[in-house]
Amino acid sequence: MPDISAFFGPIKYSILPEILDENSLMQGNALFSGSTFIAILLGTILGGVGVLMPNGTSIMSVAIIAIALLSYGVSLWLKPSTVKNNELLIEVNLFKSSWQLIGLCKRYQTSFFAVWAISWFWFLGAVMLSQIPTLAKYELLANEGVATAFLAVFSVGIALGSVLVSQFFNNHLNLKWHSLLLGLISILLVAMVWIIEQSESLLFLYSKSADLLSFNEFIMIWPLNTLLILLLLIAVLGGAYIVPLYTLLQTQTPVKVRARMVAVNNILNAFLMVLSAILVMIGFALSFSLLAILLFLAIFNLTFALWIQVRQNKLKIV
Repeated sequence: MPDISAFFGPIKYSILPEILDENSLMQGNALFSGSTFIAILLGTILGGVGVLMPNGTSIMSVAIIAIALLSYGVSLWLKPSTVKNNELLIEVNLFKSSWQLIGLCKRYQTSFFAVWAISWFWFLGAVMLSQIPTLAKYELLANEGVATAFLAVFSVGIALGSVLVSQFFNNHLNLKWHSLLLGLISILLVAMVWIIEQSESLLFLYSKSADLLSFNEFIMIWPLNTLLILLLLIAVLGGAYIVPLYTLLQTQTPVKVRARMVAVNNILNAFLMVLSAILVMIGFALSFSLLAILLFLAIFNLTFALWIQVRQNKLKIV
């Protein structure tokens, strides 16, 4: 699957400007981002339920093959790409080719700025998505139903934010508010941590019960139930943040380099996601609580928001 994704990502994002006109590009990216997170959510939930059914493994295997065939059939409707670069040489050394690719794409400063900004989104998203089960079980004393609800809210929020930003700016590229979006995400993260800390005495009472809180129980507890709203707002802001950046990357990269720029984006996305996992592990190894790690994340996010603003001013990106 990672091998397939490595090909599919650069193809789908680089071919989009060939299929859509400039006025529809934001909307196309919004549908890409939104549907991706909804598909991840549905796949996680349906896959988890499916494998528990009688002969679940066989049923899920057939379902995967059927979806793959259906996807292939839909792809046949697309017009073949007309962009070719016959002078492009393939370097078989993975590390050498990746380094050369990054060096090439660094020449296009505006596009490369978009790559780093997008990669930061995946850094944030990786921390949030990977730690939601831990947050639910160990900080909120809640069961997997609450963790699933948090994941669902986060995925739906990303999709909602992706669609709303294209509608709000009438499908026109606008990055004036990007540093503010990150700042608001940090504020909401701090608010989530504060609510959990203020509810410690309440959670202590529930900790005497042998059972973890169910979703029905959790949703009735004030102010802990507001965490779902705060997480939804964080995700909406994340969706609004990511879509214009993909559009900027596509419009500011020369056609013959566009797929390679998206490939570099994927490389740096993966690097920052791995880095986020390493930093979280280091935090736990140093005996930091998850809430402390989330506060550090909010601080790092504010620092990156400042970098975004400075870099946008230097590159005159509006």
